[in-house]
Amino acid sequence: MTLELPSVARVLIIEDDPVDQRLVQSLLSNDARLTLTIASSLDEARALLTTSAWDVVLLDRRLPGGWTPEQVIRHVARWVGAYHGRVVVYSDDAGLEQVLQSIQAGATRHLIKGDGTVRQLLPLGAVVAAEALTAQRQRAAVAKALAAQEEATAAELAALRAEVAAEVQAAQEARADGWVRSLAAAVLRWPAAQQSAAVVAVVTGIGTLAPAVVAAVVEVIRLWWEQ
Repeated sequence: MTLELPSVARVLIIEDDPVDQRLVQSLLSNDARLTLTIASSLDEARALLTTSAWDVVLLDRRLPGGWTPEQVIRHVARWVGAYHGRVVVYSDDAGLEQVLQSIQAGATRHLIKGDGTVRQLLPLGAVVAAEALTAQRQRAAVAKALAAQEEATAAELAALRAEVAAEVQAAQEARADGWVRSLAAAVLRWPAAQQSAAVVAVVTGIGTLAPAVVAAVVEVIRLWWEQ
């Protein structure tokens, strides 16, 4: 059964041998689910891996440059892991110990190239597609989790803003109520004629006055009534 990938998989082949480059390309180039890029050295690969996302990296276990195979795998796994990519290592031959070392260093698969014929690497296309699917699913899961976290954070911020706005409004209303009561008390200390004039002025021009002034006069009228 052919795996269906959510999107076309980006595959980086890190191989210094031109013959092996052509071998790997011949096995993968007819798969429309994959786009292939070749890096002939670790320095070239690092420039590509640290600037964009890759689904799968096909890595020759033995690359020139002075690093051990495990060091190379560890660095490549760290670079591609930043984008949840997968590392498939292949080599001419390998015992169980070497395979375990590759996995411990960060590889997800270790394939044996054997004598370099197509027969030994025939499963490569299926392996790459399976690893690419895993990478894309992991990336989608992380994106979904981040989106959910951002949504929860936005909801928390909205609730906090509403709470702060309610507290501010309550404080403003409390200050306004205190101001109204103070103004009403001051008006009641005026002579009766001035009190009456103030009330008449408010009643006749009520549509143009600030709500707090109107409230103050209403409070005055209430206090009059209670007297």
